[in-house]
Amino acid sequence: MRLQRAARNPLPMTPQEITLVQTSFAKVAPIATRVADLFYSRLFEIAPDVRRLFPEDMAGQRKKLMLMLGADVGSLGVRTCADGHPAVGFGV
Repeated sequence: MRLQRAARNPLPMTPQEITLVQTSFAKVAPIATRVADLFYSRLFEIAPDVRRLFPEDMAGQRKKLMLMLGADVGSLGVRTCADGHPAVGFGV
């Protein structure tokens, strides 16, 4: 069912799903450093070979991860043009 809807719809998430993801992320944001620590701990646990691809001091990497996730979550449901700008004024 999920794959069928995604194939038909260029925005495969419903407005309710988008709201759920954004609301959930807002609850996680206050503990962003801990969330990023958990993410990378698990990543390096299941794929130890990738650890060498990251810096020894992960503080900056944790911040980048959460900033990118925040940007992605914030842009859910926003249509963009090929150049990344919001698609407005073109009937999109």
